[in-house]
Formats: sequence, structure tokens, C-alpha cells
Amino acid sequence: MSIRTYKVGQRLALNWRSQAHPIHTDIQPVLSAIRHGKHRIAQDRFNQLCLRMNLMKWEASVVADLIRDTCARNNISFR
Repeated sequence: MSIRTYKVGQRLALNWRSQAHPIHTDIQPVLSAIRHGKHRIAQDRFNQLCLRMNLMKWEASVVADLIRDTCARNNISFR
């Protein structure tokens, strides 16, 4: 196991699974609507997110999986 060293001011590389990645702030409105049981609003927000970020179909499916995983991790039910 190697230890990474970083210079002062150097940022860590982010991937989409990192909680600091910007996609996690983009999906918060969708998660909030799901948490409150507003499924139509959640779908509208997801569609707006896909349009705003100009996501392709496979990218949208990755974001949807990320939303499902976050809901499962936080015990948010879809029903």
C-alpha cells in the first residue's frame, strides 16, 4: 500500500462516487422530492437535470442509478 503525498494547495482527484463531486449537489432536488413522496415532481426535476447537463441516455441511466443508490443508502423509499 502506498501513501500519496500532495503539495500544499493541490486538490484530490474527484470521481463521480465522491460525495464532493458536483453531481451530488445536482441530484439533491430530485432526492428531496422523492423523500417527500412527490414522484411526479422528482421525475420533472430529473428530466430538467438531464436537459440542463445535456446527458445522453447511458449517462442519464448512470445518474438514475446514483439516485437509487443514494436513496437506498439513506433509507428513502420510492413508494
